[in-house]
Amino acid sequence: MCYKYLILNYNKTSKLFSNNSSPKAWARDVFGSACLGDQRRTSRLVEVVGALAEKPLNSFCQTYPKWRDTKAAYRLIENKNITPEQFQEPSEQAAANSCRGQKVVLAISDTTSLNFTSHRATSGLGPISEIAYQGILFHSTIVVRKDGVPLGLLRQEAWVRDPKEHGKRHQRKQRKIEDKESYRWVKSILESSESMDSLSEQDRPYMIHIFDREGDIYEVFEAIEDSGDGAIIRSSWNRKISNEHKHIHDQVLNSRVLGREIIDIPRKQGERKRKTTVEYRACMVMLCPKKDHRPIEINVVAVVETNPPDGIEPLKWMLVTTEPIDTLDEVCEIVRLYTIRWRIEEYHLILKSGCRMEKVQFETADRIMKILAIFAAVALRLLQMTYQARIDPDLPCTAVISENEWRALQTYIQGKPPSPKTRPPTLKQAILWIGKLGGHLGRKSDGMPGVRTLWRGWRDLHVNFNAIIPKNFN
Repeated sequence: MCYKYLILNYNKTSKLFSNNSSPKAWARDVFGSACLGDQRRTSRLVEVVGALAEKPLNSFCQTYPKWRDTKAAYRLIENKNITPEQFQEPSEQAAANSCRGQKVVLAISDTTSLNFTSHRATSGLGPISEIAYQGILFHSTIVVRKDGVPLGLLRQEAWVRDPKEHGKRHQRKQRKIEDKESYRWVKSILESSESMDSLSEQDRPYMIHIFDREGDIYEVFEAIEDSGDGAIIRSSWNRKISNEHKHIHDQVLNSRVLGREIIDIPRKQGERKRKTTVEYRACMVMLCPKKDHRPIEINVVAVVETNPPDGIEPLKWMLVTTEPIDTLDEVCEIVRLYTIRWRIEEYHLILKSGCRMEKVQFETADRIMKILAIFAAVALRLLQMTYQARIDPDLPCTAVISENEWRALQTYIQGKPPSPKTRPPTLKQAILWIGKLGGHLGRKSDGMPGVRTLWRGWRDLHVNFNAIIPKNFN
């Protein structure tokens, strides 16, 4: 068996959370270095981030019990002398610092849209799909360890489409890559590498960029080659190769089978979870260059289902990569690393459904981008918490949730409050309790709760928080 799901080899001395990493302490560690032109603004930002991290399911207004605190937070967001980039920089630098000493990290990028169509009073929005749907586009890069544990938010970019440019897709071949929206994939490589410049050569890890089909762009391959980084990209285009006018997909599918394996296919909508046999193939190809571009040598990996059930489309993955493919184990490792790309899908789910980013209401798109930079960091921390519980289950839960939260949680589950001398439960126990609130059955075969289940549990806990928490907890 060479195709394995997450292998949890990690250094226990390198924690994502220390034992005093409360939401407010985390906010101070990450955002305390923000350069906003005035230390009072930085202090206010730290206070706002800590409050939102402590109760991420609350709306911006619900975060503060006193109007003067709410007003001060709004003044910070509305300050015209502060840009969204100034809110983004601290968490990006913290992500780079978290990579210090790692040998290999994965830089996973993707784009999501934030729909504010119903916010008719908000100015400065642009089309996100159809012209009738208005909002903001958000492209993020999260850095993840090889075992799948997120380390930080390495890069973020929010922008609004120009309505005048909407519907000009047919002109894309006449435009330079720098003038296209797809240039964001090249920028992900360039700016992620630049973020690592703060690390010494000894501390700087080898970075593997992981993109889905949208990142299958010729200029991306050139940028990877120039940067010295690695890449694993889901192939979208059956590109021509310099081999008797053949194409990349045909070449790899006609190469020899390296091995076969029975794997689990997760349940999809309308389909049951099932087991199936897949074949692994791999080869090296030389891509035919575009006009005014150089040829690129790259490896290709194919994962193909051999005998799918009737009516089910067979699994077929085509991955282009810089990583070695000399052995079956190396090919399987490439596939395993690509499966970790799902972390960024979960991250966007937390940002939109968990932090309810699309519910925030401000008068301008610029102000929404500022609060987006804050929620983007909060969402990443919550994703870290989910996976930290899986690899370090015995960590005290106070590393990631407050004293009042775990006491309220235990009261809710057990029906009576813990005594003042009761020690905090482990992180694993707290996560299982939160999952139970969200509908997780907790059977041995169920494993740890997933992101959606955890968010349902967090929602139920915080909806009832004030009713649960007795006065003697404070």
